[in-house]
Amino acid sequence: KTLEAWQQRPWMGWGIIQGSVKWYIYDIVLGSFSTYASVLYLHGIIGFIFFLAALGSTLWSTWTPAIRGNHNCQWAFASLVALYMLLNGTPLTWMAVYLWYFWVWLGAIIAEIQRNEQFVSRWEQLSDRT
Repeated sequence: KTLEAWQQRPWMGWGIIQGSVKWYIYDIVLGSFSTYASVLYLHGIIGFIFFLAALGSTLWSTWTPAIRGNHNCQWAFASLVALYMLLNGTPLTWMAVYLWYFWVWLGAIIAEIQRNEQFVSRWEQLSDRT
């Protein structure tokens, strides 16, 4: 039913949860079976594209250092892949409290990597002379 409701407003979504489905004795709100379906239902195609861009850029920022052999980034990349698969079967609201700890850990790793990258501050650094 979530995807059927999304098809009624595909571009911008519904904004807030607008309905539910009766299943035996349970009243299940729309968008509650998957984070990806929930984002698509609530925010439409435009919001879903931004969501995927945020996920992709986070994954990419750990991929490059992981390939270069950074052990922390290898763990972060593997954790992100596991999290992205978990988001398919779990609504984000169920794990939102604990997810912040993961983002703090991941942010610390990315901040350390960006700090260790060498930046060019003078034109002379681009030539062979140091």
